[in-house]
Amino acid sequence: MKTCLSLLLLLLGLCQAQPLVGEQSVADVLEDNEDMDISTRILISNNGSSELLLEGDLLLPTTRNAMKCFRNSCLWKKSSNGLVTIPYTVSSAYTSAETSRIVNALQSFHQSTCIRFVPRRNQYDHISIQSRGGCYSSLGRTGGMQVLSLRRSGCMYYGIMQHEVNHALGFNHEQTRSDRDQYVKINWKNINPSNAYNFERQDTNNLNTPYDYTSIMHYGRTAFSINGRDSITPIPNSRVQIGQRKGMTRNDFQRINRLYRLCQAQPLVGEQSVADVLEDNEDMDISTRILISNNGSSELLLEGDLLLPTTRNAMKCFRNSCLWKKSSNGLVTIPYTVSSAYTSAETSRIVNALQSFHQSTCIRFVPRRNQYDHISIQSRGGCYSSLGRTGGMQVLSLRRSGCMYYGIMQHEVNHALGFNHEQTRSDRDQYVKINWKNINPSNAYNFERQDTNNLNTPYDYTSIMHYGRTAFSINGRDSITPIPNSRVQIGQRKGMTRNDFQRINRLYRC
Repeated sequence: MKTCLSLLLLLLGLCQAQPLVGEQSVADVLEDNEDMDISTRILISNNGSSELLLEGDLLLPTTRNAMKCFRNSCLWKKSSNGLVTIPYTVSSAYTSAETSRIVNALQSFHQSTCIRFVPRRNQYDHISIQSRGGCYSSLGRTGGMQVLSLRRSGCMYYGIMQHEVNHALGFNHEQTRSDRDQYVKINWKNINPSNAYNFERQDTNNLNTPYDYTSIMHYGRTAFSINGRDSITPIPNSRVQIGQRKGMTRNDFQRINRLYRLCQAQPLVGEQSVADVLEDNEDMDISTRILISNNGSSELLLEGDLLLPTTRNAMKCFRNSCLWKKSSNGLVTIPYTVSSAYTSAETSRIVNALQSFHQSTCIRFVPRRNQYDHISIQSRGGCYSSLGRTGGMQVLSLRRSGCMYYGIMQHEVNHALGFNHEQTRSDRDQYVKINWKNINPSNAYNFERQDTNNLNTPYDYTSIMHYGRTAFSINGRDSITPIPNSRVQIGQRKGMTRNDFQRINRLYRC
């Protein structure tokens, strides 16, 4: 009997997320409180929902444990192009303005992650966005059609939409993290015992990211409170703000990219556009500029800006087959085209960067006529190139927003000539220390040492091809530290060094 009573109390507790609002409608309460954090909006909107909800807005799983999934079976599948494509439908019950707002929230994931929401055709697994009894979602991919509810009255806020989509991608609430007790105190005395299950700590994969008080996934201070006092208090500083209403944080985006692996080259820029960030940081080294510019690229990129080879090993080529051919006059002539998407000023800047190789090497870039092997310079999703000559047309991407810097252009052209990044040299461990603890394991492949031909030239800390100190860092600390003198500058933004030019001449025997 006691077991049955306990089960009944649990189910009654699951019936609704929050005590009732009162005589005011949900819409009125939310409209009257513009500064209300997202979790409070959700709990009020879900008040009286007929669904059984965990933690206020997570659909109770019927087929598996919500917190665990076997071999990533609850993650959405990644396509061969590196994108995670998630089909969706939007109920016809929404107005055109509401539908537009939902689509905008979905597309907010596109710029900074490899997630791509696409209208459903006939795919089996998909998200069905409907106006049901509140704001809620399943946790991760459940298989087949899964409902993500955004009630027209109460859930049509940008932050709420992002919050529920994060659940559908597989993310728990921040305050249920396995390490949460180091950062927040749960005030059980202020929480009704029948709602205490909503604060259970989960066995989560925190993806080596810091606890984020301002995450879109964090409850507000008084979530499920029975007396208006804190149910959650930050520690050691109780005044830290928790819960917010604006939208996803840098950490929120970063976690998506880590959970779905190889999503993009670099953590997010935030609310600023790429162009704004780069313009505001004139002293930023070239590799950091490249990684920021490649943020959200749909390409699979090695080491941040090297196109994944489809026909051969990027690091080796048989009998110099990946080098550009030398003419009988001793010059290495490389045909190129420049996309008409560039302005005349941008085209001039690109041509100037190409011609910078002419004075000090035997490389000659010439406008293409009808040559088969050539470089096609285009404004795609970042700054990147193939390694060496691949045969036929090969794209060298210089995105108009972010890549139109002299040093970046020289860097990518060096890749097209066949040069790796400096810090992947075969002898690099004599000159730099790779701080693996500061690098996410899913990005560690970017620092693999290569079997390179160093052309009998010294290691060059200031090479145009050298990463900056914090490339791919997960915590802002050095991913690369020079040795034995840790103060040596690495990475720069100005242009090619004497060694960079010398290596071209030695590789191509100029």
